[in-house]
Amino acid sequence: MAKEFYIHGDFRLHGPMGKGTPKTLKKIGKVDILICEHTTLSRQDEDFMSEFMLQEEAISLIKSKKYIFILCASTNIDRIASFYHANKKAGEKLFICDIYQKKILDYVSKNSAKFTDYYNFSDVKSFDSELYKKMVSNGFCMLVRSNYFSKKFVYNPRFKNNLFIYSQWLGYIQGENAEKDLVKFVPKKYTYLHTSGHATVDGIIEVCNIVQPKVIIPIHRNKLIRF
Repeated sequence: MAKEFYIHGDFRLHGPMGKGTPKTLKKIGKVDILICEHTTLSRQDEDFMSEFMLQEEAISLIKSKKYIFILCASTNIDRIASFYHANKKAGEKLFICDIYQKKILDYVSKNSAKFTDYYNFSDVKSFDSELYKKMVSNGFCMLVRSNYFSKKFVYNPRFKNNLFIYSQWLGYIQGENAEKDLVKFVPKKYTYLHTSGHATVDGIIEVCNIVQPKVIIPIHRNKLIRF
């Protein structure tokens, strides 16, 4: 008997947990209605690297400088995990964030580390004055956000010889959708390393082929898509 509904939000077959999605969907089987994100269908000219490919590139970048600043979404746990594990493979500098970000990562560790060490962020440190000397002498990777706290570090003359990695959609800092505060925060010289947090076109097609819905309701789209 077909299921009446299957609602699928942002999913990524190119993410670290991507292999589990098709297996789960095959257990569900066919559905009548699929509510599915379609963000990337309007970006079919873009290339999407996997999260593991991004992690490999991050290793080289982290090795290239003593002081690394990373701007990504605070709730993009897969992206933070990519940089966290890249840092370990690169030589394991201090991995630092603010208190807000630390609470998020502590919550993830508490609930997910028992299933996989990939989401164990126990070595992440929230900044305090005692860490400062170690940061200066040993170097660090620091998750930053567009706030006053992060700005004090990003534009600190002592950390002038740094690498700033921007790992979000470029539309936030370029073009008509740019956010003014974020544009002011991100240095003019930055390194772009990002892959979409949304499902790729191939991923959407694979999901549809597995559950074979009678009706597809597209969400997260900015224009009409015809198949």
